[in-house]
Amino acid sequence: MITFKAQYIDSTNIIKIADNKNKNAHKVSFIELDAKDPSDLNAIRKVASSWDKYSYASDIYNHALSAHLWNEDTGQAFFALTEQRNNFEKANPFDILGICEIRKRFGTNYYLNYIQTDPEFMFEPLRFGEATYKNIGKALIKKVLDYFPKKNLVLHATSSSIDFYKKIGGIVINPDSKYILLKNGLLNKIV
Repeated sequence: MITFKAQYIDSTNIIKIADNKNKNAHKVSFIELDAKDPSDLNAIRKVASSWDKYSYASDIYNHALSAHLWNEDTGQAFFALTEQRNNFEKANPFDILGICEIRKRFGTNYYLNYIQTDPEFMFEPLRFGEATYKNIGKALIKKVLDYFPKKNLVLHATSSSIDFYKKIGGIVINPDSKYILLKNGLLNKIV
């Protein structure tokens, strides 16, 4: 019997900021979403829709939709960090804190096509001074690297994200084109 559903892979910690400004480790689930599964595709669609002003979630959904429609192995994998702890056969899009797309056909390295964290937590510091959650993107990247232990990730960074990738241990391999290498085992500690 073939089953399709979001697959729980592991748990990890991010940082949650309490009302008293204390920073605490907060356990979240690392899952793989299957673009061929209608429920998972719908979860990705709802994430993209609710984060609609931010193009990366929409790009991830469009690539997942293409993989779904072609119904073949496109070499893409879709991962998320979620507060959901069970019932992964139906991923809850409103619990997803971050999502990414990996392209597995890039030589000896895999390519991080897109990564997006919930904009509520990205821009909350601009409004209120401190985000409710921190290290979502870093934890998501770390769990992807853990999942593919013999691979590194290569990505094309935006000008505004280069400092983030360098801060977590990324190596700029081409400053002109902003290519970054995230080597397995070399990312800075998450929490």
